[in-house]
Amino acid sequence: MEEYEALYNKGLEMLKLKKYDDAILYFNKALELNKRYKEAYEKKGDALLTLGRTDEALNCFTVATNLDPDYVEAWEKKEAAHLLRGDYDDAIKCLDNITRIKPDDERAWLDKGSLMLNLHRFRSAVECFDKAIGINPNSEGVVKKEEALKHIGGVTKREVTRLIKKICILGDGAVGKTSLIRRYVHDVFDDKYLSTIGAKITKKVITLKYHGAKPDVVLTFMIWDIAGQKDYNNVHPTYYQGAEGALVVCDITRKETLESMSQWVESLYAVANKVPIVFLANKSDLKMQAAFNENDMKNTAARFKIPSFFTSAKTGQNVEEAFSTIGRELLKGEE
Repeated sequence: MEEYEALYNKGLEMLKLKKYDDAILYFNKALELNKRYKEAYEKKGDALLTLGRTDEALNCFTVATNLDPDYVEAWEKKEAAHLLRGDYDDAIKCLDNITRIKPDDERAWLDKGSLMLNLHRFRSAVECFDKAIGINPNSEGVVKKEEALKHIGGVTKREVTRLIKKICILGDGAVGKTSLIRRYVHDVFDDKYLSTIGAKITKKVITLKYHGAKPDVVLTFMIWDIAGQKDYNNVHPTYYQGAEGALVVCDITRKETLESMSQWVESLYAVANKVPIVFLANKSDLKMQAAFNENDMKNTAARFKIPSFFTSAKTGQNVEEAFSTIGRELLKGEE
């Protein structure tokens, strides 16, 4: 085994142990001995992305794809990094290469079509879903194509404003963030998990109808479900890039999750300035096990002048109202 390969393997061991800085050092040493080691660039990019150093990670993935234009794993990682930054056109370019390399990959065409749909490029989305259906006649692309066609055919006499808004769901682990999203998003059309960075992005489209001269608004929520575990603390600021609003969630059965809400707000404000936020005290169906009361929640929210709700992902209590509130706050910036 060559020395650079041994260093690369040592870097992989450090990645498994979540010692990301050490992994980067080993990958760098491997690259000093072999500057064309595409796998080392890719794995170094993984470590950098996990640490929230997105620009540096993108540089690594770009070098890897320059060294080998058919290196599909590097294109997939590069796509994830661009999605993380909200660089959707660049993400599409990555998907163009992925589908070039794997023209019979149903998942790649579905991912590309879903992104086109999110960007309201409906005809391009239909073309991608047709590709997926051609590969697999029973593909989920059949349903997705129908949704895209509804938008193409949905021309009305009224003017329609289309907006895309990224919102983050923040809070400690196990407070019910994912469950709240599932309760709210009844018709999940794009539920993409970025395995590279541990984030889940779910899309929800709502239509706000107005009377008179004011145009209707088709509001697309790009909902980022952000892991609350401490392992992801380093990358949290990267998730916040481009966020225009947030829901911060605590668990009524654990008072420490209420006490940490201020930290979540401050970390978001440090990156995304003072974007609209709504506080949620989740699991209200467990009132008998509550560790704090409504006044405690109101006092915490009052510090930031933030509206708050007691919610239950199980019963649906106030879930729709919470998302509607953040939606109205987001639209105020468009008026």
